[in-house]
Amino acid sequence: MDIHKVAALAQVFSFVTGAYCAYGTYVSLHPPTAGGSPPATFGPTALYISFGAFSTCLLVVGVTFLVDRFHRHPDHAEGKKVPEIQAQRQAKLKIDSAYYGLGNANDIDVTETLQNMPRNALAVWVGNNLIPGLADPAPNQAKQLTVHYSFGAEQRSAPCVVPEHRQLVLPRDLDWARELGIAYEQQRLARVDELDNELRRERANTSMLENNNREGREEIRKLKEFIGQVTIPSTQYPIFTLQKCWYEPVKPDVSDVYYKDKIRFVITSSYNDTISVWAPLWKSSEVNYQPPLAAFLQLEGPKGWRADDWEKDAHECITLKGGRSFKGWIGLSPPFGEGLELRVNRRTTGQLTFPIKVEGKLRQESVPI
Repeated sequence: MDIHKVAALAQVFSFVTGAYCAYGTYVSLHPPTAGGSPPATFGPTALYISFGAFSTCLLVVGVTFLVDRFHRHPDHAEGKKVPEIQAQRQAKLKIDSAYYGLGNANDIDVTETLQNMPRNALAVWVGNNLIPGLADPAPNQAKQLTVHYSFGAEQRSAPCVVPEHRQLVLPRDLDWARELGIAYEQQRLARVDELDNELRRERANTSMLENNNREGREEIRKLKEFIGQVTIPSTQYPIFTLQKCWYEPVKPDVSDVYYKDKIRFVITSSYNDTISVWAPLWKSSEVNYQPPLAAFLQLEGPKGWRADDWEKDAHECITLKGGRSFKGWIGLSPPFGEGLELRVNRRTTGQLTFPIKVEGKLRQESVPI
């Protein structure tokens, strides 16, 4: 049934009926006065019926007008269904023809197979999977897939030929590359913003670390000046024993650590009495410390260093009892030539110089690592 004809007939009927009801409403409101009293039908009930019918006719006219206007849309005028219209608007890629085989008359038409794949782009493996249930057009021979296609409003003149056991990717055109480029640029800009935020956080963390260590660096600076002005004698006998020493780099994905290359060590005191130990200075002709110089010491816990038991807090100055151990670290810069790990294994990295106070006298104890 033609919806446009039905709508037109409904509009004509509604106009005629509405005009009659409008006349009845007018007569009900203005009954005749000449020649006697008005007829009995001209009462409130007749007014309500006439005005209601008139309003209903107006509503029918409006609805039929909207229905007729909607169905006159170009897509609906052609008899297309809504899913078909959406599919045509969304799918830019159109497969005009596709043949699988050796490129001759024996090739199998696989156009419908590719057209039935939902797509704005297409990626499919080229092989006998395109012809399920059909015989191989050229057994034991290298076949190919030849596709003519269009993308959007632009028709491709040259076919796309893909060998067997390869992947067909469509479209292969500048428009698609441009769309991919836009998407890539958006991802790149997002990554730039992310890296910028990471850099800001790292700078903030570095600033906080420098503020927290300002007092410690000032103490070390004064100690270095004092050492430079006064010759501090070394201990007569070595009182430190290096238990172990190892290189510990920071993982590449960690960005909130300032000192990236650390040398960690465990040292035991062989002195019988209690001594004071400060964070070490660094001496080496080939390996420099990472400025600003930083090193921290941590006393062992009740279970001892062999059980990897340590006190919670680290300090730049500790009070060490006789026979007890401590661990620490110092931040170094990567040297030229041999790496830090190889140098540490060979004990050719440099020398830790610990300022210590023994029986009220300032001494220095050197430990090669």
